[in-house]
Amino acid sequence: MWSALLPVTSVGRDDDFFDLGGDSLLVLQVFDRLAEDGRPLPRPTVIYRHRTLAALASAVDAAAGPPEAAGVPPAARVPTPGDEPAGHSGPFPVTPGQRGFLLAEAMSPGAGTWLARLRLSGPLDPDLFQRAVDLLVERHGMLRTVFPAGARPPVQQELPNSLRLPVQFETVTGRDAVDERAAAESRRRMDTWAWPLIRLRVLTLAPREHVLLVHAHHVIADGYSAALLMRELTEVYDRLTRGETPLPDPLRADFRDHVLSAHPPAGTGTSTDTGLPAGTAAVPAEGAAPYRPPVL
Repeated sequence: MWSALLPVTSVGRDDDFFDLGGDSLLVLQVFDRLAEDGRPLPRPTVIYRHRTLAALASAVDAAAGPPEAAGVPPAARVPTPGDEPAGHSGPFPVTPGQRGFLLAEAMSPGAGTWLARLRLSGPLDPDLFQRAVDLLVERHGMLRTVFPAGARPPVQQELPNSLRLPVQFETVTGRDAVDERAAAESRRRMDTWAWPLIRLRVLTLAPREHVLLVHAHHVIADGYSAALLMRELTEVYDRLTRGETPLPDPLRADFRDHVLSAHPPAGTGTSTDTGLPAGTAAVPAEGAAPYRPPVL
């Protein structure tokens, strides 16, 4: 598997994944392929502690058994619903990358967003498309995440999965109109403490020609994760149009699980949910709301 993904012709048991050219994107591809077998798996972050082929194989084999086997710490396993700690819905730490985006946003408000245009071909049912978006928002916590203002250290908070992200639909004439809408959308500011941090707008040029504008903040989605989300969105929409079960297989782990796996478990003097010393909590600035109603 490694030789198929990495720029090498052969791989030895003691070869280091990252020395061979592996990166965070290829880590996800490795675990996507492993997941095809339906076996229980540790979280992808386990590869950072088990970098060789032999070590990773041992970690994968141990995932179905006691986590201490092969040196895999309990925090590296994908939890089942019964394993979730109390307060799983509470705030949790930001990653170093997210911390950088938050700092950049504080220094230059509005500079941390990106906008993409995606061409959609074929007839489009607005109701089914909205339903597909609703299902993704329910499924992926990062689409419901905000960053409470004033929290020190910074934390992130998933909002209830009952939230609905309205998609704006509009019929326009000509590419110039698309350019105008895209430029106007790119100027709209997103506050990291306010939901949503992603906006969707469908511009219809003809019955079978549409442009999807995706405007999001880097702190919740980079280019690769956005591409995966858009692929899943089109897959869910296609299933809905065929009258099939819309959602793919349940997620083995989400972004929150990934973040918490990189932080010490309970009992080590650090709060798993906030990354703060045990017994303390991140406190938002007075009057800061966790979110506000979506306005697209």
